[in-house]
Amino acid sequence: MTGVVVVTHGLHGAEMVRDTQAIVGDLPELRVVTVSTTDPPEITNARLETASYEVDSGLGVLFLVDLHGATPSNLCMALMDGAHNVEVLCGLNMAMLLKLATCERKDGPRDLAELLLQTGRRSIRLGSEITGRLHIEEIE
Repeated sequence: MTGVVVVTHGLHGAEMVRDTQAIVGDLPELRVVTVSTTDPPEITNARLETASYEVDSGLGVLFLVDLHGATPSNLCMALMDGAHNVEVLCGLNMAMLLKLATCERKDGPRDLAELLLQTGRRSIRLGSEITGRLHIEEIE
């Protein structure tokens, strides 16, 4: 099973995982790493490595990160050094976690990332697209 490490600023990643588990049950081989703005990068890096070793059963690890370009994503990207079978997916949302609960995780981190990426993209919608209602400025 491909392991998953959720990495976010503050506690919102832990809360999304908790809420997802309340809906679908346990998410196996998953850890959460919360990052504070005051955490030194070497401490965060050590926590990322520990979490990845805990969930890697041999197929590799997918890091689900909240924000591309920030310290957590940069530290996760640094683990894509060829020595580890990892992938990083930025832009975490709850739809991805719900999909994670229902998909097979047997094809490695890259394939899992592609599946969750498509799910996450499909979940980002404008209300006006769904309802067909126009914005006020479009009516005038």
